[in-house]
Amino acid sequence: MRQIGGRRQKPAKCVANYRSRSLNKPVKNTRDPLIGVLAANVLAGGLLCATGQSVSDYAVQLSAVVQTNPAQITLYWPADPNATNYVRYRKTRDATSWGTGLTLAPNATNYVDSSLSASAAYEYRVSKTCWNGSTSYTGEGYIYAGVAVTVTDTRGKIILLVDSSLAASLSTELTRLQLDLVGDGWTVLRHDVARNDTPVNVKGVISADYNADNRNVKALFLFGHVPVPYSGDINPDGHPEHLGAWPADVYYGDMTGTWTDSAVNDTRASDPRNWNSPGDGKFDQSTLPATLSLQVGRVDLANLPTFALSEVELLRQYLNKDHNFRHKFVSAERRGLVDDNFGTFGGEAFALSGWRNFAPFFGATNTIASDWFGTLGSQSYLFGYGCGGGTPTSAGGVGSTADFAANDPRVVFTMLFGSWFGDWDSQDNFLRAPLATRTYTLACAWAGRQRARMTSSLASKGIRPVMGSPATGI
Repeated sequence: MRQIGGRRQKPAKCVANYRSRSLNKPVKNTRDPLIGVLAANVLAGGLLCATGQSVSDYAVQLSAVVQTNPAQITLYWPADPNATNYVRYRKTRDATSWGTGLTLAPNATNYVDSSLSASAAYEYRVSKTCWNGSTSYTGEGYIYAGVAVTVTDTRGKIILLVDSSLAASLSTELTRLQLDLVGDGWTVLRHDVARNDTPVNVKGVISADYNADNRNVKALFLFGHVPVPYSGDINPDGHPEHLGAWPADVYYGDMTGTWTDSAVNDTRASDPRNWNSPGDGKFDQSTLPATLSLQVGRVDLANLPTFALSEVELLRQYLNKDHNFRHKFVSAERRGLVDDNFGTFGGEAFALSGWRNFAPFFGATNTIASDWFGTLGSQSYLFGYGCGGGTPTSAGGVGSTADFAANDPRVVFTMLFGSWFGDWDSQDNFLRAPLATRTYTLACAWAGRQRARMTSSLASKGIRPVMGSPATGI
């Protein structure tokens, strides 16, 4: 397994891989042409693994500059000498189809769009086809941009569900959080719920708020060890002994789908948390039965004994750093860090979640391959992505829960990926550990299979996670 450190990624060989492969086993080469073809087409969008390519080559790293008079948006991206064509697509936020694309020159590195409304926002997609010798590969990039779009002052209503066992101890900080949310444009609907209640009862509270005003209730913030729903018979990290029910906060965000507890009967997982049997309170669904109605986020710092502070004090620390960031008492450099310890992984190229998202935020030159703790101990980044072979408490080449407990990495928003820790409701879980650090980190998502696409158009309509791909933090 390659270690990135502070260096540019080494070219990766084209290797066979299946979507069910576990993420902490070494990748082996194969000469079987059929397996090679299957491996090369694993990725949605037809990405082909090509000899000599780095993960970043499979991204079109888009950035944009806007001009008001005349109104225009100019897209930029780094040149790829292997490109044979680029295609530019554009749509409005709510359009369901990209329509017909506009073919650009093979050496194009920018596109000027002047056929637009200054007050509207558009989502752009740029795709490329490339040839390296006799092997082809493709790449894509996305960005959401507008010239003079009206600022959103009113975001709607957010449901704040607080673990009632923590409410009294954190009364002052929770009141401040509510005021900060109001200042950010939200109307806050707060409820305190017992951590030993059932997910069905908790969803009843959420549904009552949503049904009373479904046009304006947009988001759900779970704070503390609010009852954790489990669902499915899944193992998105590919380990047979991890097949079963995983934490599924998406259950709380679905206001229209049907969730059952009668079909799945699987107790083969090594951890009884993942066992799923009819009538046990864990749901059957392995995929979302409906599109989510609510954005969902959770801050849950229970069961982290490696950290010196108690659960209450870890949550108080989180609320303090959240307030400090919102009011710019703490800030970070506008750049993104990628610590990739998988490489192309037979075409899955997990770290594209970093390369493809960070360029629209910060520009391609401000997206940097580097070591997580070695870099973030002294340099600040607004966003970071790290991946490596996992355990419940670590990702190879990135670090461990103990590293987060001993250090204070200077990164605010994060994505991590590897085996085991995507199942986040476990002791000293690596995905939750960044939220327990002292000063900076506010959010962490398990991203890589599937890849995250963080355009503003998707964020404005709500996060649409798949089962087993949780997002924690706010």
